[in-house]
Amino acid sequence: MSRMNPATTEESVINIRKSESRGVIDFGWLKSGHTFSFCSSCDPRFSAFSALRIINDDRIEVRSGFDTHGHQHMQIISYVKTGALAHKDSMGNVETIPTGDVQWISAGTGVLHSEFNLTDVETNFFQIWVLPRTDYIELSCEERPVSAMATNNYLIPLASPDGLDDSLSINQDVLLYKINPGQLPTRIKLDPHRCKFVQVVERMCSSTDKYFRQKTWCTLKMNVRSLSVAWEVSFSISIYRDTVLRDLL
Repeated sequence: MSRMNPATTEESVINIRKSESRGVIDFGWLKSGHTFSFCSSCDPRFSAFSALRIINDDRIEVRSGFDTHGHQHMQIISYVKTGALAHKDSMGNVETIPTGDVQWISAGTGVLHSEFNLTDVETNFFQIWVLPRTDYIELSCEERPVSAMATNNYLIPLASPDGLDDSLSINQDVLLYKINPGQLPTRIKLDPHRCKFVQVVERMCSSTDKYFRQKTWCTLKMNVRSLSVAWEVSFSISIYRDTVLRDLL
């Protein structure tokens, strides 16, 4: 599989892909924007970013959804931005993920599940796939309300390898955050020793002289130390340790 190489030179430290260049599918009941190659949206330049394999911006119409289907050797994180997602799987879990909650599934050697919008409004959720450290990990499914993880910090941890601040504990050296927007522009410090991936969900943010609007994403390589975050920005940021990147490339 071709991957975006996080180990790069200082000259190419920030890479941006605008939202309009994403792969898009429209099945009527489902409208989806694909940050990376997925289904018929195939672009070898954008197939993955190290352990980050998929970020799909899915919009499901009323009383519609994904019929039962299978996954294996993958970790699936779902963040519900609006609406609600009814989930049922072969592990016996039956639950509805409301707006603002995040769910993690470890597919292990195989799991079946379905996802439906049973509400009277469109459901918009982000489906994020992360490769596990090893293929043969246990089946698991957990859910967290983001509000329960919220702190006074601007970075709210959604998933981490050690369950940081009661975030979902996943099987990979990946830190997945949601920005907690403040009332005024602020600058967020980042670990310069980790590579970063930013997915803008709404509004706008900047890094040095680069600006990212709604649905745009960018990679921030080593030595990027901060992001300037503007009014009402809300987006997810994934940060990867360099040692793991070398193992996975």
